[in-house]
Amino acid sequence: MTLGIHLTYWGRLGGEPKNIEGLRKFYQSQHLRSVPSIGIKANLWAGFAVYLKNAKPKESDNKDIEMIATVLPYADFLLLDKTMTELVRDRLHLDEKYNTKIFKLSEFDKLLSDLRQIERGENPLLNIVRR
Repeated sequence: MTLGIHLTYWGRLGGEPKNIEGLRKFYQSQHLRSVPSIGIKANLWAGFAVYLKNAKPKESDNKDIEMIATVLPYADFLLLDKTMTELVRDRLHLDEKYNTKIFKLSEFDKLLSDLRQIERGENPLLNIVRR
């Protein structure tokens, strides 16, 4: 059913080449791969499989991944739960790639400290360590 919906939109939007061949080419294109959320989602799901295979899945994991993939490239700060912080920041280092400071809930004081730096006119994002 999902393929049918995608083909319908492809046709309505005038996608070329027409039909499934054009849609297949689009799915394989650099244009689609350049959308940050696509790569972030793929990295997060792969990271779950590799690094967190023994973690007990939570109902919110899918929504967390959707939210993180959507906002990470555009956020200066993210506050995540322990599991997502371990995956996004400590394992995949996506904070460095997107120049975003990521905090877990237990690091709330660090987040407040960085927000106070901004109030003083300093830029805490310049302190991100590059690997």
